[in-house]
Formats: sequence, structure tokens, C-alpha cells
Amino acid sequence: MTLVLSRKKNERIVLPALGVTIVVSRISPDRMQLGIDAPREIAVLREEVFQRERDHLPPPAAVALAAPAAEAEAAGRILL
Repeated sequence: MTLVLSRKKNERIVLPALGVTIVVSRISPDRMQLGIDAPREIAVLREEVFQRERDHLPPPAAVALAAPAAEAEAAGRILL
């Protein structure tokens, strides 16, 4: 479900549970500029950046399998 809101320049949208505020900074005929104030632990990415990063990450299973091997190697053990 998508919530669609109308905002004018300098109007804000607040997500209080996340500590996020979004403000419309500039409006032109073909684009809008947003300012996003969020805590450091909340990632804020443009969709194309998010997709590019997601596409270059190993699949979750590969990460899960690599973690025990890396821990074993760090401890000087060999997993068979």
C-alpha cells in the first residue's frame, strides 16, 4: 500500500517512530528536491543506488556459509 501526499515547498513529512523528517526543498517543472533528516543508523538511499548495492551483494546463503568458515579461520581451526 502506498500513501500519496501533496506537499508544497518547505512543507514536511515526519516519521516520528523512526526519527525521520522529509522536507520539500525545491520544486521545478520536472523534479523535486527533498531534504531528509534521519538518524545515522537509518540508511537513506536513492532507489537506483539501493538496487545497485543489492545486486552486488552475495546471496544470503553465501553470507551465512562464509561466516562460520571465517570465524573458524580466525580462531585457527579448519572446518571440514
